[in-house]
Amino acid sequence: MHIKKWKKGRKKMSNEYKNPPISILKKSANLISKEEITDKVNKIEKTFWTFGIIIQVTNVIVGRLITRYCIRPKEGITISKIKGLKNDLQYSLGVERISIKSIREKQVIAIDIDNLKAQKLNLGDCIDNIDNEMKNSIIIGKDIDGKIVKKDLAKISNMLITGTTGTGKSNLLSSFIIDIVYNCDPIEVKLILIDTRLVNFRRFNGISHLLIPTITNVEEVKNALEYLEQEICNRYEMFEKENVNNLDEYNKKTQVKLPEIVVIIEDFGDLMLYDRKEIERYILKIISLSRAVGICLIISTARSSTDIITGEIKNNIPIRLTFKLPSQVDSKTVIDTKGAEELLTCGDSLFIGGEGNKLERVQTPYISDEEIDKIIRFVSGNNECKYDENVLKTMKEIEERKNNYYNELEEDEEEDPILEEIEKLLINIDEISAQFVQRRFKIGYNRAAKIVDQLELKELISGYSGSHTRQVLHRENYKKLEVKSEDVERNVEEERNQKDNIFNKWWFWILTIIFIMIIIGNM
Repeated sequence: MHIKKWKKGRKKMSNEYKNPPISILKKSANLISKEEITDKVNKIEKTFWTFGIIIQVTNVIVGRLITRYCIRPKEGITISKIKGLKNDLQYSLGVERISIKSIREKQVIAIDIDNLKAQKLNLGDCIDNIDNEMKNSIIIGKDIDGKIVKKDLAKISNMLITGTTGTGKSNLLSSFIIDIVYNCDPIEVKLILIDTRLVNFRRFNGISHLLIPTITNVEEVKNALEYLEQEICNRYEMFEKENVNNLDEYNKKTQVKLPEIVVIIEDFGDLMLYDRKEIERYILKIISLSRAVGICLIISTARSSTDIITGEIKNNIPIRLTFKLPSQVDSKTVIDTKGAEELLTCGDSLFIGGEGNKLERVQTPYISDEEIDKIIRFVSGNNECKYDENVLKTMKEIEERKNNYYNELEEDEEEDPILEEIEKLLINIDEISAQFVQRRFKIGYNRAAKIVDQLELKELISGYSGSHTRQVLHRENYKKLEVKSEDVERNVEEERNQKDNIFNKWWFWILTIIFIMIIIGNM
């Protein structure tokens, strides 16, 4: 096999796949000027000297969001004394926020100062400077010391990304995909992209790494997750036959190589709101068993509440990254500590999952739409995209099996006697739940839940959404029900009038007969 030669530090790939050129990616402009750095160093030393503390600035690390000034105080000066001057230092430097912490391994105290103007970290600044120590790795970003943070896909297994809207979640997912396009051979790594919001992933259709086309329908998402569940079970059976424990050992031992599968879900919270019970069941099964079989799940969500990021999900995803969050409560939900509520923009994040699972402050890389479009055009134009027909066939069989099940359920199940009355009730309400039916018609919960399921099968209400109520759908289709309701109401009114008629009362006729008998007896 002919091997294509790559730039030093780049991974070698088969000549069947043409990697896009690095020149497409942009690099960042110059950072803070030397004059500005020198001015701040002088101010820091002068401020401490004013309070009788002699320090020396030993190193300055310039980042795009933060500049770190490493200082070493004179012997006998405590760290607490340095930290006690934090507010005075902020005032002297004219900045809103600084942080001071000791770095024991370097025997220095770090003063982190936010730059006056935050700058984005372009993916081109990272992807051209990585080595080849990790096979099939992705770039997380750069830490405050300027070192590139990256993770092996096999070791990531699962990853959770959170942050409020507009903080950079979607762009980070796009940079992961582009990173895989650059660094991973499509024979070794395959992608499944899920984007029910239809905003980000559809443009990647046609790249060689895709296992199947981008999934945008929620029902197809459930079919894909069920396929992954089956694939995990199949791979474990293959590993057992070959007496191996993980994907690397299996691929070394057999001629037929299995690819790593990276599943990226855009806005997992929307899926949980649509069908929490079933989606959560699939996700928990996959994240608990996927690591050894070479399946990596990366999910993002703008909702950091505990009904979306449940305890079970968080416990099975030790690698987590969060952008800016609204409050300390949200921060503790995601990373078990405060801090995310104070993050900046331009990719500023907190990442847990590195060496020793320590919390790191990392700036994630940025890639523009222009760069993405150029890379997609190059990859699509120079490489053939072959979707896996077996996977598509399996997903189709799953869909057919579900449809057959629901059709049989709909045919076999008898409608509840009060179902028609509840359907008429839907004309005047916007939402319904089993508890509502239970209270309104004074029936048991199981019967009420069964009625709600029957309404769902008729597509009159929305699907299961956890503790939330079901929304009434297709109100325009209720015209017939309205007409029918009027007829029913008219019939009910006639029946009521008949009941109110005294001649229809049984007691009236008994009294009449008694009265006649008394009259006859007196004659």
